[in-house]
Amino acid sequence: MLRDKPAVGPGPRLAALAVGILAVASIGAAVPPSSTGSPGRTGAPARVGASPASADEIRRFIDARAEAMRLPSLAVVVIKDGEPFVEHYVGGADGATPYFLGSTSKQFTGFAIQALIADGRLNLEDTLGDLLPEFEQASADARSVTVRQLLGHTSGWSQATGLRKWGWFAGAPDSIRGEAAAIADTALVRAPGAEFEYTNTGYDLLGAVIEEVTGTAYATALKELVITPMGLTRTTGDMSEAEAWGVAGDHYTWFGTFTRPTPAPHPAGGVPSALVVSSADDLTRLIRAHLGTSETDVAGPVLEAARRPHSRVNEFVEYGSGWFVRDLWEATPPGGDWRTATLPACLEHDGSIDRSMTTMIVCPDAGLGVVALTNVGAAPDEFRLQRLRSELVHQLLGTEIGPRPSDFLVDRATWILVGLPVLHAALVGSWIVARRRGRRGWPVLLLGGLALAFSAAVLWLALIHIPRRDGTLRTLRSLWTTVPDLGVVSIISVGFTVVAVWLALRSAREHRSSQ
Repeated sequence: MLRDKPAVGPGPRLAALAVGILAVASIGAAVPPSSTGSPGRTGAPARVGASPASADEIRRFIDARAEAMRLPSLAVVVIKDGEPFVEHYVGGADGATPYFLGSTSKQFTGFAIQALIADGRLNLEDTLGDLLPEFEQASADARSVTVRQLLGHTSGWSQATGLRKWGWFAGAPDSIRGEAAAIADTALVRAPGAEFEYTNTGYDLLGAVIEEVTGTAYATALKELVITPMGLTRTTGDMSEAEAWGVAGDHYTWFGTFTRPTPAPHPAGGVPSALVVSSADDLTRLIRAHLGTSETDVAGPVLEAARRPHSRVNEFVEYGSGWFVRDLWEATPPGGDWRTATLPACLEHDGSIDRSMTTMIVCPDAGLGVVALTNVGAAPDEFRLQRLRSELVHQLLGTEIGPRPSDFLVDRATWILVGLPVLHAALVGSWIVARRRGRRGWPVLLLGGLALAFSAAVLWLALIHIPRRDGTLRTLRSLWTTVPDLGVVSIISVGFTVVAVWLALRSAREHRSSQ
């Protein structure tokens, strides 16, 4: 008769599997996401010719994408030759449905600034020290920051500074001026004008400048300077008005699988940079104003100034008054190189807050534009609506999009969010079972060591690597509000780690007592 194998339980085998999977996940996690403004965010530019899609083909494509992305609602307008070509809505939305715009809000703040400049009430070289009383006691560098630098994200404040007010926590500034005062007490990370770094900070400060120069609330000034002259009817900087209109409700796709209503905070100090509310109809009218196919009361020089770049993001992209400015890479001829081809210039911007995604592009010389709005958080794949927009542009032009860029953590987010806590539980649970059965020796010691190592690795991934992954240190309250399922997993992992450490300490005491 064959001898039985040593009864050490399934723990070591689970431990070995867990560590192997974690090692693979850590290698993938080390690959950084594509940089802002890079073609890598949406795939390679066109290389192969194709036929322009029909309106019906585009509608079917939108329906398929909305289902695949599990969107609760979606409003899309595609503009061709300066006129709406496709208007398509999913999930009960229509052209008048208001959405929180996220960072697409910045174009409205930038527009208001350009209107004030055109009126002679403001200058691009005016400084915060001269404009805002909140900066009277600020550092010399902070006082020297100009309106131009705020518009172009070269103020010297970090991206992290613009994110700190987001998340569930007490003490967030309850007004735009309160946010300005908080920023005045925050150190710059580099000299003003030295380098581009995208941050909400600049546009929140521009909101305070608008209030100071006009002597009215931001929402009131926005209506007088932009909304009324542009002929918009479902755009506002007043969150109470937005709620009265029935702004699309907050949703989140939990573990990449279940899209459910999920509340999120809307910090009052973040309206100028991220919380303006608008609709597909209004944004279509704005795009057509830039295309010259919609009559408005906005002076031509103001529109031109709103499109003018104020800083360089990288070799291929610039930034203006709430717009990234880049060539229409999607129009690259078959066999051509988008880096050297002569292509029309475009304005584009994406918006992503905790429970909303938006994207816009307008190409005045090509007569095209796209608007897409949805009321679900972007995490963990913050570029998915941007890819939809790029795909729609390719379809309009009859060019073929390249392969989607791969990102290990994003592509496997559901598996990681569900699998890691399950493996963590299996490791710690197996260690507990082995101890209760009185087993001793190297297999149990190995199991305990693996449980502790796995705990440390998971906490590193959740609490250190992911918050720093895009090159900026996000606070956990902000990150966990944006990605609440990550917050749940992190808290569970902390609990398992506490149990693992307790088991290790108890094992050490028992070992000393037995000697």
